[in-house]
Amino acid sequence: MNISDMIRLNELVLLLKSNDKVPEDVKIILETLITRLDMFIQNVILELRAEPTIFIVDPATNLEDVEGAKEGDVAIFKNRDGVVDVKRFD
Repeated sequence: MNISDMIRLNELVLLLKSNDKVPEDVKIILETLITRLDMFIQNVILELRAEPTIFIVDPATNLEDVEGAKEGDVAIFKNRDGVVDVKRFD
């Protein structure tokens, strides 16, 4: 089970709709709020899953070590002069 499976608010909308004690105008506001929060949570989870990979080798000389790098990944390494260099995969 992923952590994202445990963070769902859309079930609350179903409970809200089945509750007769909540006034209709309050139901609409709560339903909109819950739906927007659920969408926000899912977007944050998607962004976290897409985090970049950080490589610590020179991609020009160590092709095997950076195999499978995707756009947005970063290589941070010391070049031949001992200076820290940063390359972003595009």
